[in-house]
Amino acid sequence: FVRGRLYSLGPENATRRHINDCTMLFDKLEKLSEQKRFRTDPRKCIILAYEKLGDLLSTEITGNDGEEGRILTIEAGRAHFEMGFSLAEKRCWKSAITHWEKSQELLVQSLGMIEFVAAILFNIGIVYSELNDFDNAMKSLKQCLRIRGALHGDEHILYAQTIQKIGDVFVGMSDFREALESYNWALEIVLLEPDHHRVDIGNMYDSIGNIHYSKGEVNDAIQCYEAALEAKILGLGNNDPELAVTYQHIGNCLSDQGKTEDAVDHFREAIRLRKLDQCDSDEREADILAIEGVLHNLSGRQ
Repeated sequence: FVRGRLYSLGPENATRRHINDCTMLFDKLEKLSEQKRFRTDPRKCIILAYEKLGDLLSTEITGNDGEEGRILTIEAGRAHFEMGFSLAEKRCWKSAITHWEKSQELLVQSLGMIEFVAAILFNIGIVYSELNDFDNAMKSLKQCLRIRGALHGDEHILYAQTIQKIGDVFVGMSDFREALESYNWALEIVLLEPDHHRVDIGNMYDSIGNIHYSKGEVNDAIQCYEAALEAKILGLGNNDPELAVTYQHIGNCLSDQGKTEDAVDHFREAIRLRKLDQCDSDEREADILAIEGVLHNLSGRQ
């Protein structure tokens, strides 16, 4: 069945159709599993389905040389990328990495070191970080940084974002000195054109503030969070849900400083903004309940 799709639609279109079908199947199996009507892990089903497609894509490439073979290799590389992205959305981290690494191999073979390859390495680094495999995360991100430096130069936003992600990995390794150096390096780059990168600037100030706060340096932390808030408001306006986390950070600092009334105002604003998030998810509700819990605690209503 899948082979027939490949022949009739081509690798990219067949993969998209396959991913749509697998996603629908995954959702149905997950509901049946929650109802105790299906005992097989839906993730295993989608992993096996993508493995089968991957095997068929390899067969499709084999024996095709010249320009036709090159085009098929590019399409197969893109197909593996999309399967990896779908698996990552389902938190099938290791299988996502497998498909992304195959995508990287095929695209380097056919196109060389392009931005798409750097983006794949960036994604692999993020997933390795989620798995707490910080050595492999750092390896992928540093390779991504080298490619982006060669392609775009060392003052490009993608270069800065990669350095910031390297800083996140250092935080995961509890190496706060290296993390702080990475964040400051990334911040220097985006501040070269602040009008174009307000949100990135805000995110980097947030990250620096988090390090100061974790070290108990509350005054330094709140200065960073306030700078982050200013930058984000300039980039997003006053009513974007993304501002909520920064208001919450400032509220935490103010609470630690004994400025309860100001802290309460910031926590209430964080709740208001979080409720504006159109994604009605369990994570959003959990965030709101957590902030409300802090408010109750500050008001003496444990």
